[in-house]
Amino acid sequence: MIEPLQSFLNSVRVPLKTDVDLKKASYFKTGGVVPIWIYPESIEQIQTVIVYLTRFNYKYFIAGGTTNCLFLNDHNFQVFISLKRMKNIDIQLDDSMVDVEAGCALTTFARKMSHLGYSGFEGLIGIPGTIGGAVYMNAGAFGYETSDMLVHVDVLLPDGDILRLNKSDLQFAYRHSIFHSQKLGIIVGARFSIGERKDLCDINDRIAHFTSFRSRYLESGYPNLGSTFATDDIYREIACYHYGYGIILKLTRKIVYNRYMYKFFKINNNRVLNFVTCKYFGFSYKKSPFSDKTLNTVINNRESGLDAVLDYIDFIKQLTKGKLDLEIEIVGEREFL
Repeated sequence: MIEPLQSFLNSVRVPLKTDVDLKKASYFKTGGVVPIWIYPESIEQIQTVIVYLTRFNYKYFIAGGTTNCLFLNDHNFQVFISLKRMKNIDIQLDDSMVDVEAGCALTTFARKMSHLGYSGFEGLIGIPGTIGGAVYMNAGAFGYETSDMLVHVDVLLPDGDILRLNKSDLQFAYRHSIFHSQKLGIIVGARFSIGERKDLCDINDRIAHFTSFRSRYLESGYPNLGSTFATDDIYREIACYHYGYGIILKLTRKIVYNRYMYKFFKINNNRVLNFVTCKYFGFSYKKSPFSDKTLNTVINNRESGLDAVLDYIDFIKQLTKGKLDLEIEIVGEREFL
């Protein structure tokens, strides 16, 4: 079925790649080979592609920056569609609105708006992924969320029509939108309110502060997908279900976060909490499948292996009684609690 699709895409001049190795192409550097990866460059092109795929019953996966996707190595993939070449930004000063295509990098968009002096986007700088993925998961940091300035999104339906959904339709919550529970279609564009013009020095100061925090407290040494679970404090979540651990956590934090400890020992990450947590619950590992900086970030260190990462995610799910939602998407067939 791949050859007819490839011929069709060539005939309508839609860019594509064949036999793409996800271990090289994906953000987390795992996964198998994708026979055909499609790169539409406009709304019209993706409409044409989706209508064709729907008509001939192709199974496809929408992959933006893959910054939130953990691909299983033994899963058989077929067709991927990347929106990364759909990245136009159209600022409409008269209406105080900005239209952004879904493939635009969230950081690129947020930085552009911030550098123009529009406040409300500073905290989104540094979050990997595209506008489409950011809307889908209501990405955010430092008190900022993608939904804050959002007005509406455009969603592509299987028959090629475009459905416009207002912000009030999207059931936004912490790291959640209606797209998690309903298959409404493919997010192809979004409109945001421009926001207030503020002093550029103040905006740049906030950006510098957020950037410094990211470099000190967030994983950057290994391929990772950011927060694995939808929480801002994985340790507190675990403590909710384990009283003894909760007491130890409070004592450990009191010691580790003491300002004098920080001053003299430069303790500025959660390595101690990670060690205490794993020892308390008997989780052993040869090479850590999670970041030194937080238990809530899995990493691909190329030594522990993908199975260790998946076992670790299962381990955290068990500790939290299955109550925590995954913030990442595991693409494959393995069953989770």
